[in-house]
Amino acid sequence: MIQAKTDYQVASFYLDDQKISLVPSEMKAESDKLCFEKNGLKAYLFFESKNEYSLWTLSFENTSAENSGQISNIRTLDMDFPASKTVNLHTLKGDNASIKSFEPVDKDILAPFTAKPNGGRSSCTTGFPFFDIQTGESAYLFAIGWTGQWIYTITPGNGTVNVSAGLEYADFYLKPGESVRCASIFLLEGEEQTALRRLFKKIQFRDFNAVRQTGKDTLPFAIQPYDRYFYGKCPEWPTEQGQLKTLAAAVKCEHLDTLWLDAAWFKLGFPRGVGNYTFESGYPNGLKPISDAVHKENMKFLLWFEPERVYNGSDLFEQHQDFLLEADDSNTRLYDLGNPDAWNWLYNTLKNFIADNGLDIYRQDCNINLLGYWLTNDEKGRQGLKEIKHIEGLYRLWDALRADFPTLMIDNCASGGRRLDFESIRRAAPLWRSDIACRPATEKAHTYTWSQNHTLALGEYLQYHACAAWEPIAYHVRSAATTGLACTFDVLKPDYNFEQAKKACEEAARLAKKYLTYDFYPMSEYTLDETGFAAWRYENQTGGCVYIFRRDKCTEDMYVLKLPSVDKNATYKLTIADEQYNSGQLTVSGAELFDGFAYKTEKPCESAVIEYEKI
Repeated sequence: MIQAKTDYQVASFYLDDQKISLVPSEMKAESDKLCFEKNGLKAYLFFESKNEYSLWTLSFENTSAENSGQISNIRTLDMDFPASKTVNLHTLKGDNASIKSFEPVDKDILAPFTAKPNGGRSSCTTGFPFFDIQTGESAYLFAIGWTGQWIYTITPGNGTVNVSAGLEYADFYLKPGESVRCASIFLLEGEEQTALRRLFKKIQFRDFNAVRQTGKDTLPFAIQPYDRYFYGKCPEWPTEQGQLKTLAAAVKCEHLDTLWLDAAWFKLGFPRGVGNYTFESGYPNGLKPISDAVHKENMKFLLWFEPERVYNGSDLFEQHQDFLLEADDSNTRLYDLGNPDAWNWLYNTLKNFIADNGLDIYRQDCNINLLGYWLTNDEKGRQGLKEIKHIEGLYRLWDALRADFPTLMIDNCASGGRRLDFESIRRAAPLWRSDIACRPATEKAHTYTWSQNHTLALGEYLQYHACAAWEPIAYHVRSAATTGLACTFDVLKPDYNFEQAKKACEEAARLAKKYLTYDFYPMSEYTLDETGFAAWRYENQTGGCVYIFRRDKCTEDMYVLKLPSVDKNATYKLTIADEQYNSGQLTVSGAELFDGFAYKTEKPCESAVIEYEKI
């Protein structure tokens, strides 16, 4: 572990034109923080260290009666690490709802390498704030905690490598009495990169679990047919009666636990009605009759919001321009979470709405790039402060709602998975990891293949992530199901096959509960090539579970399963479920699983789940 109180530089910033290096042993202790002070400007490093990891946050406070000096180039992480060989980086690209979302990045660092997201959302398109490096006999995993516009740079040196990370836009002074917090950094040290990723997930589950506080260990298994039925496709669905019918259909699926209502409840609809907290005419009694019915079925009620975007013509747009930030889009404003009056209005509105309507899961979406709004509205000489105070307000909002409603789950969505970072995942869970799930699989768009790739990539870094399946077909559901699932099934169809849905939902929910805490191992690469198999497994000391997918253009009918960590001298029971959910059992030796157990598939686009248990 990297110890907090050492003699090397941990973080840095510039004060006017002078670089200030924060070395913990040179800073003075102030309660549970470490402090640097000059002319009334204090810089704090707040450490939360455990045996396996270090976590620290950088913040600033101006305690003088004058404006502070100019603070810039803020790097919460700025450290040199020994490197006895060429440094290897592993990370992912961000999400942009395309075939390239979360594509892995593996490269040797031979020159300075910089990564950052696009547009102010922390995992949007070009950057992913979780990464690890191998420097020789040591490996390090980093997680940036900033739900805005971060930046990191890896710079190789002579026998060392410098890793720095912080805010891309920060060049400001603080007024008297003003304080701000910046990014946090999570750091793990070990011997090997993939082992660090598995340890990181275990630590998330144990110490930073935004799901367990709700009384559950899994994400929702929900009925969620918004994209199937909205936009005039089923006029009855976005009404009270339509939701009650959807609930009744979900009950027939037997293994779903949540009714999920997306952006189909407020006046003027989506997106024109974003900024309204009043109901569409189809909900004359609000949502309480729906949540009451949901709770009678011992299920949860999830509701969508997008509080940071305000559309032209909505109530907020007309009544509270003082709460809004304007940029280039004449129809769209950004709700200013850094404005105390705006924050109080939104907090009280959401708090009352959640209580009055019996919500169990608060889904917060964010479908705009925020960076332009922040930079456009920064005061002269204070670049970055609109962003900082907005992100501070976001954390304060989520923390306040969680305190008010101890079992409330928060779903963190941003056009899919474009806001995944350490600070967001410790408060909220991504139930909708990419907007690829907004459309069904077609002959040209094999969204199930993309979803398989997302599991292979995100499964290495995140304990919780989920997405949607449009059909109760094993290949589709298994491609999407992880620790949760959104079912965009056609359950209002008069002759809908509920027996097939039961089988799909039962397996997905059972496997999530049984194997949630097991280690995750990709068994194939992230690739769009459909001529082979995709596979992954969850495993502990006594057994595990393998997902196998014979892709669309795969001509091989035999998948050879090799499990390198089994006990070759033991015997294992295999339970195999095929594409039709037909299940059978057999007993094999550990040596056979180690050397290669052959499973035969019937045709392309089929899947299987193989559970193995040491006996």
